[in-house]
Amino acid sequence: MSEASGEAKVEADVDKAKAAGKPANPKADDAVSTLGIPDTFGRKGTIAIDENVPIESIILAYEAVDNIADRICAKVRPAIKEGPVLIHNPADFAAIEDLKVFNRQADAALHVMNVILAEAGGEPVTRETGHAAFAGTLAIAGAVITSALQLLSLVRADHQIKNYKVDVEDQVLAMTVAGKLAGKNKVYNTALMPIDLDAEPKESPSLKRLEVMKETRARLVAAGAKIANSTDEKETARYRRIVEAIKEFDAFELSLLKADEKSGISRMAHFPAAEAVLALLNTEGPFILWLKAVAAGGGVHAKDTAVFSDLTYSGGALAIYALYDKAGVLQEAMPISSYAGIVHLRDLDKTAIPKFQKV
Repeated sequence: MSEASGEAKVEADVDKAKAAGKPANPKADDAVSTLGIPDTFGRKGTIAIDENVPIESIILAYEAVDNIADRICAKVRPAIKEGPVLIHNPADFAAIEDLKVFNRQADAALHVMNVILAEAGGEPVTRETGHAAFAGTLAIAGAVITSALQLLSLVRADHQIKNYKVDVEDQVLAMTVAGKLAGKNKVYNTALMPIDLDAEPKESPSLKRLEVMKETRARLVAAGAKIANSTDEKETARYRRIVEAIKEFDAFELSLLKADEKSGISRMAHFPAAEAVLALLNTEGPFILWLKAVAAGGGVHAKDTAVFSDLTYSGGALAIYALYDKAGVLQEAMPISSYAGIVHLRDLDKTAIPKFQKV
């Protein structure tokens, strides 16, 4: 029997083994795809405003957001000095966790495949995959930050000041703070702009790792082809193990490349972004700044007397920040509130109030 026909038999037996297997458990598949990481909020880059809120109150609420950004910058500057800052993006650190799971799964799968390949007399694939670059404190940072920030996010609440609520997205606060830091610090915000450290993109370590696994699979197929029709009991048992190992790898690869039903993006597609963040942490070691817009609102007060009438507007906001170093160690964190004050209708046109100056 030729080696080509033997390989065809191996692939046929792999397909047969898959068909004979139990149907996938949808809940289990969901658990693998989400990795048990809680859903995150914000980072949409939009502003949702109650249509009944008067523009004067909205302006005052955003004036309060601007004041909060000033205070956050004043708080963190003694720690960060003129160093780089990475605005925390939950998607990045969820992808880092997924990448770590992939590396552990790949290690286990490669070990099993190489053991079987060695027993069949094949040569293992030893090409460097770049996996060592993810060792050390950086591997810890993702888990620490994700869990800590998910805990902090539980304090998010909707507050109504007087009659109106203004919903300020986290990204609005993030961009306001980033704009104020950008004068002296290099600021990265991957929610809006991906990290590109080099003009020439480097090969992804996770893709290299998958290529090594696929090459190992090909060698297993070739080794199986040589013993596909053997009548020896040991060779027959080894052949069944080869078929099973190939089937397991194919299922693993499918889980990486299958697009998510909601996002349309596969697990593997998130890995380059995670690797870019890890590369940034390795090269520049930025501080990681987490920002959360908790609440904002404004109100209107009408006062009528027999002598005069008056209309006043007010606004304020509340936010939380947390500053971590690249190893995931919390440096400082606290809520900050700001009240933009009260402005009388009769004073709106006065140039003494910059926020309401005419253009």
